Amino acid sequence: MDAQKAKVRNGKYMKVKLTKILEMKRAEIQGKLEVAQQSFRKELKQTSVFTKNHPADMDNPVATSINGARIDNLLKCLKKIDLALKKVEIGTFGMCVACSKQIPLGRLEVIPFTDYCTPCKTEMGHT
Repeated sequence: MDAQKAKVRNGKYMKVKLTKILEMKRAEIQGKLEVAQQSFRKELKQTSVFTKNHPADMDNPVATSINGARIDNLLKCLKKIDLALKKVEIGTFGMCVACSKQIPLGRLEVIPFTDYCTPCKTEMGHT
């Protein structure tokens, strides 16, 4: 009975720890997103002034801008974090989607929204 209580207590502790890691990463990315959005707005103003083009006349200003691409990437990360937080709630967070093994906590601390363990990600050709 004591071992079972310890396992439950440890599970609750890990849920809290993982949620904190994800929330901290979310706040970090949200801050980077705000900076990128400000830079993008400045970039659009400068582009409009120097080229005399209205931003709406450009093919796709977000896709062609470094700041725009950064914004897209940060928004994708935020979506992954939101999904990871849902997985924490239902108890499936930290499981590799390829091999169904537990992703090591060290990897989750670095990339808390990852879907793959290191061996599976390496096998796929990405780290």
